[in-house]
Amino acid sequence: MTVKYPQKIKVAVLPFGELMRINTSVEGKMEFSGVEGEILNVVLNSLGLQYDFMIPQDLQWGRQDKEGNWSGLVGMIQRDEADLAFSYLSMTEERSRVIGYSKPYMFEDHTFISQIPSNRRLTLTFLYPFDFSTWICLFLTLVLMSTLLAIFKSGIQSLGNQFFRLFASLMTQAVNTDGGSRKYNMLVAFWLFFAQVIVLSYSSTLLSFLIQPLKEAPIRNFNELSRAVQRGNCQANFTNFSLSFLLNSNMDHFMKLGKIVSSNNWIANTSALSSETVIKANFFLALNKNLAKSYFGTRNDLFFSEDRLFTSYLAFGYNKRFCCVSKLNTFISRISQAGLYGKYLRDRSMKLFFKSFKRSNKSKTETPLSFDDLISEFSLLIVGLSLSFVIFLAEIVYSRFVLV
Repeated sequence: MTVKYPQKIKVAVLPFGELMRINTSVEGKMEFSGVEGEILNVVLNSLGLQYDFMIPQDLQWGRQDKEGNWSGLVGMIQRDEADLAFSYLSMTEERSRVIGYSKPYMFEDHTFISQIPSNRRLTLTFLYPFDFSTWICLFLTLVLMSTLLAIFKSGIQSLGNQFFRLFASLMTQAVNTDGGSRKYNMLVAFWLFFAQVIVLSYSSTLLSFLIQPLKEAPIRNFNELSRAVQRGNCQANFTNFSLSFLLNSNMDHFMKLGKIVSSNNWIANTSALSSETVIKANFFLALNKNLAKSYFGTRNDLFFSEDRLFTSYLAFGYNKRFCCVSKLNTFISRISQAGLYGKYLRDRSMKLFFKSFKRSNKSKTETPLSFDDLISEFSLLIVGLSLSFVIFLAEIVYSRFVLV
């Protein structure tokens, strides 16, 4: 039996930034571009039918009200105003009760982006090359070696004298061993080697911090983001779709985050995004990873979290009386197997890269090290010179008035 396809079907589409651009030609015909637009063109050309295109007046994907009626693309299919719906449409259980879904052509991880944290500008920068535990171990090693050397000297030199000698070696000062037993000399040789390794490691690490200043620790996952929002330290914008996930989650930190976002109406307007969108400090934008890469993949001022809130699948929505489901799924399977969506996404990112590369070459300026970059090192130098001068005066006073 030959399946008879209709001559013309109605397709509901939704503009979605650079991913789905809808333009109208001189003849009044809708034309689609962007990653989603390319996929729609391929599918519709493969089906070989004629189409009437419609855009939902509320510019929504679909939200259900208390009476069970849907808005946006889903509502147009529910009311039999459209046969197909397409444009970054996620598959959900609630929507599947009123519309049918094709095979998915792409899946999305929902994550967040933020501004890369600022450089650390503290006067204790000289302590950053080693962490706290390393400094503690270094101090304990210094005390232990001083004790052993004092014991091997059999009381000739005090513990304090040995301690300051070894400490001087860490400051790259020469160490006078004054001779001693074989065990004593072996310990001194071991310490000198150890001190050389520590000094070189510290110097090279400190130099790397001067070349590339250390950043503040970023918020890396949704758990940390939830705690930061609860403290009132930042703002996090979510889409309506992701906010619903937070509010219905059984995890406490997700629910608390969702309630704060909902009470402050921190709703992200993803349709207004562009590659030039400003992401301010202490501001977090939750959105799909592919969407984030499409817009911001070439920017070096943003941090992309590797954590994911959930994974959703993108598909065509269709009226459950739509005749061409099998044919539609056949073409979508071929698109998925060929990796067309990934190709279009890479092409889009490459175009943005060349645009941003041209702009960065025009505006790129070299910034030399400033006094602010070296303030901790200068502070340490001044403190050391001051202490040396005080000790110098004390030695003069001691030699003239005490030893006389």
